[in-house]
Amino acid sequence: MTDTGVAQVRPYVDADFDEFPEAQRSGIGSVLLRAAHALSPAELRLCTFRRNAPARAFYAKHGFAEIAFGVSPAPESEPDVELRRPA
Repeated sequence: MTDTGVAQVRPYVDADFDEFPEAQRSGIGSVLLRAAHALSPAELRLCTFRRNAPARAFYAKHGFAEIAFGVSPAPESEPDVELRRPA
C-alpha cells in the first residue's frame, strides 16, 4: 500500500481508496476494477476492513466473494476480509 492512496500494479493492484471520499460513487472504482481485471484476467484478490460495509457491498456487486477473514497488518491491525473475483 502506498501512503498517497494511489494504486500500484504488481501481480495485483494495491490501493487505499478511502483517502478520496470525494471520488466515491463517481464510477471511478468500477473503471479501476475493469482496468485491474484487464491486467490480471485470471483473478483479482483484495482486502478491506470488515467494518467497511459500503466497500464490501461494492465488491460483491462486482462479483467478488469473501474468502478469508483475518487482521490487517500494523499500523491498522483491524479485522479485515479478503475477497476474490475469479475470471
